[in-house]
Amino acid sequence: MRSFNLRTTVCLVLLGGLFWPVAYVGAQGNNISIPNPIGPDTLPGVILLIATVIFNLALWVSPLMIIVAGFYFITAGGNVEQLRTARTMIMWTLIGLAITMLSLGAIQLIETILGI
Repeated sequence: MRSFNLRTTVCLVLLGGLFWPVAYVGAQGNNISIPNPIGPDTLPGVILLIATVIFNLALWVSPLMIIVAGFYFITAGGNVEQLRTARTMIMWTLIGLAITMLSLGAIQLIETILGI
């Protein structure tokens, strides 16, 4: 008997979650307004937002990758292949960070020139 009550409660909660938009429409008078979750309403604003997110991710990932490459250097113990991997990792991390910085700067420069 107890499992039946639990099942009934779970079903009612799930069904209630399915029908809340209907109740919302009734409360608002047949108008549904969904706010923009991203923020900017223009294409240049969205592009700048995406570039900023990628830039912020690069600022977090780059130091981690350099630390990992440092561990490769420390634990190489004369292994030439591991030293080469560490150097390559640092080189590509710095190149990627430079590209993300230049891309964010280029987007802001274009916005300034166009007056957007």
